[in-house]
Amino acid sequence: MRDTYFKIRRPFSRRKHRYDIGNPIRFWNYYDDNHFLTRLYVIGNEEQEQYYPYHKEHAVSTGKYTEAEFYEHVREIVADHIEYIRKESPFSRKHAQNRINLKCLRIFRDYLISINTYGYRDPVDITITRYDTEIASLKKELAKKKKELEELRIYESEYKVKITSGYLSAFIDLIYQFPEIRIPNKDST
Repeated sequence: MRDTYFKIRRPFSRRKHRYDIGNPIRFWNYYDDNHFLTRLYVIGNEEQEQYYPYHKEHAVSTGKYTEAEFYEHVREIVADHIEYIRKESPFSRKHAQNRINLKCLRIFRDYLISINTYGYRDPVDITITRYDTEIASLKKELAKKKKELEELRIYESEYKVKITSGYLSAFIDLIYQFPEIRIPNKDST
């Protein structure tokens, strides 16, 4: 049997664990990546935080792969399948299922990004999306700050402060008093 990254079920036997992958009848071991994702679609994204470590522990326990190699392998599988589904025709009979699978894969990809401690670089489309959202939020913040600045411009003076010789200490004393100065309320005159 070929080496695999994943915990597989034996042919003609039942699953020992819910996360084991594979087909009980056919010899499928060259399609283990497809079975990994098919099982992910079945269990859903609610259990992805248990599903991924289950297979990672198996891959590491065999001694053939490291955690970083397993992580990179899974990330590549997910990226390849996302790209494949994107290229599918939107008019095919599988379009509805493809949309569901694509959503599941994107959520799983985001989970993988969140646990990335191996220095694996994000794909370009994810990086661009992240930067676009960050730029949009910074633009909103900048617009808010500009609006606040415009509201405060009415309090600016048209004249510069002229400090004659000998009065610098009085001016500095006034500057220190500014934080405590309050505008009188209409109620308390």
